[in-house]
Amino acid sequence: MKQNKDFLKYAVEQNNAVKTNSFLTIVCNPSKLDERECKGSPDMVIETTSPSTARKDKVGKLNKYEQARVKEYWFVEPAEKIVNVFTLQENQRFGRPDMYIEEEQVKVAIFDDLMIDLHLAFR
Repeated sequence: MKQNKDFLKYAVEQNNAVKTNSFLTIVCNPSKLDERECKGSPDMVIETTSPSTARKDKVGKLNKYEQARVKEYWFVEPAEKIVNVFTLQENQRFGRPDMYIEEEQVKVAIFDDLMIDLHLAFR
């Protein structure tokens, strides 16, 4: 996937194929948006997975998000109340994920001062 490929179209296609998944994309650069869609890659993707799609999500989508140069990818496993946070490194690869559990707070890397309290998110 090239960085300028219509990322939102890819994400929608993926969700249509796997109806149990849900996702949120965050785009910080307004020039990437028009009235209908995101042109290029979002800055952040938060994806909630289910046990039936976890394998596909952990491998296939992670690689596609990395190739699209998504800066931050959160892989949320609600049944286990775990969040894996992948951050794009200087070498344009995701580093090793930071893992968080329900009792922790997560700093959103693409923002200077945003923290997410996971116990509120998993309620």
